[in-house]
Amino acid sequence: MSSDRYAPSNGNRLEGMQHLMDGKHDICQGLGDLCEALKDLRCKKEYEAEINVVNGIHEIKEGLCEIKKGLCKLRGKIDCENLRAIKEGVHEICQGLKELCGVLKDICCGRICEAEETLCKAIKQIKCGFCRIDRALEDICLC
Repeated sequence: MSSDRYAPSNGNRLEGMQHLMDGKHDICQGLGDLCEALKDLRCKKEYEAEINVVNGIHEIKEGLCEIKKGLCKLRGKIDCENLRAIKEGVHEICQGLKELCGVLKDICCGRICEAEETLCKAIKQIKCGFCRIDRALEDICLC
């Protein structure tokens, strides 16, 4: 009877962790798209770069939604330090997403050098946020 009482909690924990891992995967996919966009820009393929930036933005936003779902499922089961690290990582990723809007504008206006520079900056910022989230998830999984 007592195992029934804990089943929903364990289910929520597993489900929450799955959402977090799915979010991490989506963000990683989005970063891959952004790296592909950078390669396209360097090869003077502006249209392909634009598509890859848009796809990257979409994947990263999906990943952030998954992380939010995961955190909701794990409410109260994550220590403050890891939760803070995840939130800081999400904030950094959001800042990188804002930079990506400038990349799209630069591509559309034919400012390829500026687009490339801003894209590199955004990728670094998103990677930094991703690393924060990844380290926090490793800590959570070890617990």
